[in-house]
Order: sequence, then structure tokens, then C-alpha cells
Amino acid sequence: MSAAPAQARDRLAAIDLPAGSGGETIRVLGRQVRVSIGFRDARLTRLPLRAVRGSLTPIAALDRLLSGTAMRARRVARLPS
Repeated sequence: MSAAPAQARDRLAAIDLPAGSGGETIRVLGRQVRVSIGFRDARLTRLPLRAVRGSLTPIAALDRLLSGTAMRARRVARLPS
């Protein structure tokens, strides 16, 4: 997970993500929680991810999306808030 304002990055948000391909599902998550999420591994674009719904922080939602896969999320940068 890359840079985002502290308020959006750490606050709970209503998440409603359908199951789908990794690349598109992660882009939808970024729009829903208003954070920038990037990834380098091209395999993620084709990886099927499960649906995630609930009141979660962006990183918790991303962790749930990636559970059951070999992929892991990590925060790589912070912008001043």
C-alpha cells in the first residue's frame, strides 16, 4: 500500500468488494477508501480474489483480499499529513 493521507489510511471505511481479478479489485478498493494502492507483481492482476465486505481499515481490507494467496501487502510510503 503506498502513500495516503493519515485520515484515510487508518480510518474505518465501509468496504464492499465483489470477488474478482486482483488488479481490478485492488483498484476498486483504492477508490472506495481513497488511498493509492500500487503493486509490482504482474501475477496479481490475474489472481482471483475473494469478496470482502465490512467496516475495515484499508490495510485490513487489503489483507483480507490477499488471504489465502502467496501475496502480502505492506505500506511503503507516507505523505506528510
